[in-house]
Amino acid sequence: MIPMIRLFGAAFLLIFLTGQLVWADETEKDASVRREAASQVPVSQPPIDLKSAVSKALENNPGVRQARVRLEQDSYDMKATRALIFPNLNLIGTGGRYKNSILNSTATRLGGDTPHDQYDVDLRLSQPLFAYGSLAAIRSADDTSKMNQLDLEIAERTLTNNVIQYFYKVMLNKSLLEILEKTQAVVNESLSTAQSRMRTGRGQLLDVLQVKTQMALLKPQIEDAHNQLESAGAQLATLMSEPGKYELQPKGTLKGILLKDLQRKIDFKSARLPELERIRIQREQLGELRDVSYGKHMPNLFLNGDYGYANYNRDDLFRDASNGWSIYLQLTIPLFSGFESIYEQRSFSAQDRELEYQSRDVSNTLSLTQVQTLKSLESTGASLVSAEEAAHLADQSMAEARRNYRLATIDFLQFLTVQQSMLQADSSLNNIRYQNLVALANYFVAVGQPLSSLVDFLQEKN
Repeated sequence: MIPMIRLFGAAFLLIFLTGQLVWADETEKDASVRREAASQVPVSQPPIDLKSAVSKALENNPGVRQARVRLEQDSYDMKATRALIFPNLNLIGTGGRYKNSILNSTATRLGGDTPHDQYDVDLRLSQPLFAYGSLAAIRSADDTSKMNQLDLEIAERTLTNNVIQYFYKVMLNKSLLEILEKTQAVVNESLSTAQSRMRTGRGQLLDVLQVKTQMALLKPQIEDAHNQLESAGAQLATLMSEPGKYELQPKGTLKGILLKDLQRKIDFKSARLPELERIRIQREQLGELRDVSYGKHMPNLFLNGDYGYANYNRDDLFRDASNGWSIYLQLTIPLFSGFESIYEQRSFSAQDRELEYQSRDVSNTLSLTQVQTLKSLESTGASLVSAEEAAHLADQSMAEARRNYRLATIDFLQFLTVQQSMLQADSSLNNIRYQNLVALANYFVAVGQPLSSLVDFLQEKN
């Protein structure tokens, strides 16, 4: 009976050791595959800081560059509109063979029955002296340029905010990955301890199986953390117009910032909200467009001039006898246009009321956003203190649990509980830090503060 038990024990030990070798071999293969994949992924060298990331994004982002080109187009459009109030000078030359009918013309030549040659050269001048709404058209073009300038400002602000968030999201995912890898190292150490204790008879197979279960659960978590890190890096690279760089290396640390530390950076007197400013300019432009439209139904005055030559013979075209000129004022008074002007003015009045309601809606939305971002910032700031304390206590508990586990004064279930608490505390702290920085950037946007000053502050602190 005893030899059978020994034989059974030896077989069990052999199976156990074989499983260990297979598991170790699979772990090494997984690590080798990841190292090979990581070596093939382009990275950002050297590590980039927040200010450089924002600067590169503002310089290269296609959306922002498109908004800048639109401003360049506006300058040319404004010059084209202004050119309409300047003189219009045309040189017109004609030459051909004609036959005028006596019945259909009051100025027949050569008796009206003989074809003849005719040559004309005219220099014609037209200068508007009074055209209601012409200056309003120029001011309307200037308003368009101002609104596009505000659109560029909003685009740059949004891009900067996104870069800040994804820059620290890369840091967050990197820190979460490091926490999982440290946890994996601790579990590997625990596995060695559990196996050693089982061989000496101080431990049980159940402890070894629990450790292996924990190892198996960690592997997909680490893989998911790698994917999240690469995804955030790809998003940041896209914002910076550097596609293909999935493992960007941000330079700095993930640290929370309290609102009181930034009070000196906030100047509410110089707050700038381009959304409201844009609607105000849009209403001003609507008034200019009203004048432009009304100008079609108002009198206009032009100074016209004509200086030219006309002759039947091409060789005699520029003789003194062929010369003629005229200069005169042309006044045009529209009398009736089917009440078009009345309907157009009513349409403009309706558009103005629409913009007024839009302004109120945007103002209310911005006020609500200011309250929400402030409360979110205060909430994350208050959570930072308790989260940092919890993480510190969790680290102390983990150090004590590792010592007690090696001394076999606690079982693996107790050790695992402490370990999960530490992982949760560290992950929670880093998430709160990230949420705090996001809330800080959103608060700066909501209260109309320049994000450039926040970027400088974060660059200095982190």
